[in-house]
Amino acid sequence: MSKDINVRLGEDAEIRSNRELNRSLKRGLEDAKRKRGSIMATNPFVAALGQPRSQNSKYDEALGRLRQFCEAIKLYGRPALECRLEPGANTNYGLEYKVVVVTPSYTYPLLRAYVPFDGIPIKLNLNDEQLHECQDTTELDNKLVEFLKRQTTRDVLDQLRVLRVPQAVP
Repeated sequence: MSKDINVRLGEDAEIRSNRELNRSLKRGLEDAKRKRGSIMATNPFVAALGQPRSQNSKYDEALGRLRQFCEAIKLYGRPALECRLEPGANTNYGLEYKVVVVTPSYTYPLLRAYVPFDGIPIKLNLNDEQLHECQDTTELDNKLVEFLKRQTTRDVLDQLRVLRVPQAVP
């Protein structure tokens, strides 16, 4: 019987604690809204920014394809190669993303993709003196597959797989 009472008392304390936590969170949210309103009124930069933009599915889809491309390189070069998608500069073509192949001793920028905020057209710098424009993710996929099928691309990846850390000369 006393065990049941202790359990019930513990449950009551937990319920009270949860209620207090909820009240505290609500007060915190209300305070944050009030502060944001007062900051917006006094900080012209916050007002200039306005509300964050909503997600763009074409932009996210393009980045998803580039991430899949990196995953394929990781699988191909396992365990020696890693591949990262690194954001770069904001350009007239869009936000630059570098596909970077990483070994224990060397980091190699394989290609650059420029993705505008509305998602299209995507421009690819495949290291061949011209930018390739892709109007959708199907074209992007095709260009990336063509790039991977190039003998020079495979040669670079194969060489990076066996690249070793140079030994220091005594």
